[in-house]
Amino acid sequence: PPYPPPPLPPPPSAPPPSAPVPQRSLPPPPRAVNASAAFPLPERLPPLPPMRVADACVDEHVRKLPAGTQSWPFVHFVRDPLELCISSYQYAKRATERWLLTPSAALAGESLQQRYRRLPAEQGVLLECRRALPEIRQMAAVYETSARAANTLTLRLEELQAAFGSAVGRLLSFLGLARGSADEREAVRLAELVQLLARHDLGGHELKAHEAAHSSDQAEKLRLRAVLLNPVKGIAMELAELRRRMHYLDNCTGAARVNSSFAVPRLSEQNLRCWQKYTRHVG
Repeated sequence: PPYPPPPLPPPPSAPPPSAPVPQRSLPPPPRAVNASAAFPLPERLPPLPPMRVADACVDEHVRKLPAGTQSWPFVHFVRDPLELCISSYQYAKRATERWLLTPSAALAGESLQQRYRRLPAEQGVLLECRRALPEIRQMAAVYETSARAANTLTLRLEELQAAFGSAVGRLLSFLGLARGSADEREAVRLAELVQLLARHDLGGHELKAHEAAHSSDQAEKLRLRAVLLNPVKGIAMELAELRRRMHYLDNCTGAARVNSSFAVPRLSEQNLRCWQKYTRHVG
């Protein structure tokens, strides 16, 4: 041919050899450890601390004295069955507890609170008192069983209303937290504890908003008492019997209703002692 072919391109050059990667040496395997030798157990383990026993057991609806507790201090708070019915009805109309707000098939889909708010007060309080009667009967039965027992202190709500300091002093002395005695130090300790608890005395100061919410309408109470004490309503006779069993009637001085919480603001020391004579621990 008149012209020679073009020269072929040179073959691609091989990449230069890379530098060798240094090999890291692995750490030696850990030596075997004998756990028993490393953490030897003492010949005798230290004793476990004693199980903590609750300082107090609170049962809002005690049905009977707990078995096997004859040596335990038992404080039984009671209240006039008549006043309990009225207060329970007034509380049910304004409280926000779930059991009061839950619709019930027995009430045609209404909650208990809805039913009480819809009914006239005269019907509502009778319905609530009948509903509460089983627990009131239990309260009376526990009172009769325990009031004079050696390990029992019975405190009435009416005592806390009329003589808060005295009632709390009896409670503290009974539990052994302080003893009012000739010992000046014990007397001072008791007075200090009573003073610390005085903020819970609703009759000793002007009620705050949250306290007033738990205080019942006194004017309404007067009307509701008349309803429950009306023999025509069919519940008055059983209430009278329950009150008699718990010494809320005229068993002491013979004065009309002197032991009833009708007259809480006018209760005298004689009235309080009259109640306390039916229990073993007078204070």
